[in-house]
Amino acid sequence: MILKRVQVTTPQVGLKTNSYIVCDERTKEAMVIDPGGEPGKIAEVLDILGAQLKYIFITHCHADHIGGIAELKKLKGGKILISRTDAEGLFNEEINLAYLINMEKPELEADSRVDDEDLIHVGDIEFKVIATPGHTKGGLCLYSEKEGFQENETRMGLLKAVSPEVFSVTVSKCVALQLKKFVEEKLTIPDVIFE
Repeated sequence: MILKRVQVTTPQVGLKTNSYIVCDERTKEAMVIDPGGEPGKIAEVLDILGAQLKYIFITHCHADHIGGIAELKKLKGGKILISRTDAEGLFNEEINLAYLINMEKPELEADSRVDDEDLIHVGDIEFKVIATPGHTKGGLCLYSEKEGFQENETRMGLLKAVSPEVFSVTVSKCVALQLKKFVEEKLTIPDVIFE
């Protein structure tokens, strides 16, 4: 598995956010997570990898995570995946808060709505969808137990697929422990993530 972090900037107010590209090395199928801006930059990385975009996965519907979707989809294709609960946020600026960053009202529609414990396949990689409500009602994480992962790769795979706010340094230990408890109910992960 190839995992790339691409820091992108929303053009309206210069907000920086992390977008991620997951690419299966064998099939070259790819998924982009949270393309908040600079879709050309993301498309360039996909081209360098020789990747075919299969999915555009949204961890939550805030504007700084969805700002580049429309243009990225025009450039590279891919199906938009978002939680059933957050789907309305793709076009409702009262939910996605686009007006707060002077972003035009998005006119997006999900190709598929995903739910807790759904499985997503990108080439030979299988991801389990984990509902993590909190930052938004429909927040999502992805987790992969692909055979052959080293502990560190698995740990980083979870951290990088989760909305960056969840693991921000400003998040209190209490919130991290609540998330740990919630995630432990869904799957087994190394305790070292929450130290």
